[in-house]
Amino acid sequence: MAKPLVLSSTGKLGWHRQPGVGAHPAMPVADREPLPSSSAENDRLTAAAPRLAANLESLLRDMELLQAEEADRRDRVATPYVTSAQNLIDYLALRRQDLRPLQDELASLGLSSLGRCEASVRHSVENVHTILRRIGDLPEIPPPRSSGQAVDHRGGAEAVARNAARLLGAPIDLEDASILVTLPVAAATNPKLVEDLLEAGMTIARINAAHDDVPVWEQMVHNVRQASAATGRPCRITMDLAGPKLRTGPLQPASPVLSAKPRRDACGRLCEPAQILLVPVQAGQTHQATASARGVDAVIPFVGDGWKALQPGTALRGIDASGRQRTLRVRRLGPEGLWTTATHHWHFTPGLRLLVEKPRLELRIDALPAQDGCLLLRPGDHLRLTDACDHGRPAVIDAEGHVLKPAQIGCTLPGVFCQVEPGQRIAFDDGRIGGVIVSANRECLLVKITNAGSRGSR
Repeated sequence: MAKPLVLSSTGKLGWHRQPGVGAHPAMPVADREPLPSSSAENDRLTAAAPRLAANLESLLRDMELLQAEEADRRDRVATPYVTSAQNLIDYLALRRQDLRPLQDELASLGLSSLGRCEASVRHSVENVHTILRRIGDLPEIPPPRSSGQAVDHRGGAEAVARNAARLLGAPIDLEDASILVTLPVAAATNPKLVEDLLEAGMTIARINAAHDDVPVWEQMVHNVRQASAATGRPCRITMDLAGPKLRTGPLQPASPVLSAKPRRDACGRLCEPAQILLVPVQAGQTHQATASARGVDAVIPFVGDGWKALQPGTALRGIDASGRQRTLRVRRLGPEGLWTTATHHWHFTPGLRLLVEKPRLELRIDALPAQDGCLLLRPGDHLRLTDACDHGRPAVIDAEGHVLKPAQIGCTLPGVFCQVEPGQRIAFDDGRIGGVIVSANRECLLVKITNAGSRGSR
């Protein structure tokens, strides 16, 4: 026999069973013992209700303020999606604050913690607010609402399901899931690749608009639609629009220095000398060769005559950029130039002279490519992040080691400067270098580096 659900005179739903008999309607309240309860818990809940209700009222006011700020953009949304736009604004207002203490307290009292209210934000907050006011026997106050009727829980869930179907298509039979694949640039020129992805189960093709260009995107769309028609497999297309790119600006190019050093073991013993190719450069020519292409440690352009008379074993001596006397030894001559070796670390710079005693001649290092600049930052250093994307530069340090000007680098999105505060953390290079903001204004952030390698990070 099914158990009948009854409403007692206290207004509570419950069951009542007589010994040895099936379920029957509940007896009058006077004929049965009240359910046990903790008066201490009730007192705690009643005492906390006014304060928690006030917290929720503050949240509702924040939602109203943000609704007013975003009214222009909200009103430009297509009519069928206005309610969803209102709900999104409410959600943004809710998540602007750290709700964890409030959520923990609500949950400890057996109330909704608002942890899954995304589909119906305001309705969920208003419901908990109403319950708290009744628990605390507080006067009913209509919640502030100027943006129309809030979507309820069921309506929010239905809107999520409806919009998900429009965006992602009908769920596939297996696992009730969709498979999204980000298309590589090859999908624009390789229709077979797109067909293979569809056959493998792709139901959504994602095009990342942060890369490539309009013609490439159009060709991707064409290939997806063509492959979908050929395979009979439906496939949605989603365009992922490029967002703001928060990047550091360029750095001053480093001095044109090329280095080459021999290989040594852990004890510092020579294992293999450095291989250096000296390439002759004619007037008006530009040096193009690279070390990797030649299979050597460095390719160094030079100007000077008489080098074809040099013999294997000939020594070329010079003072490199470090100020040390260095020697190159000719290994062989070839049409490319002089193949030489070195048993010490060389630092080559433009204009460096290489001298040969017999036959007496001089070679001079030609122009070298500028090297990529870098900033070496150590824990405790300061860095200025500026709104101008001028070339960044290292710190200016006097002869005694005092920092006259901290290192500086530009920022491609200085609009964030007015949204941060001293004490907040900041990370560079995916967190490899970290710091704390010391001061902030519209033109500059001063950052103290707290996280970097003990010998510095570039």
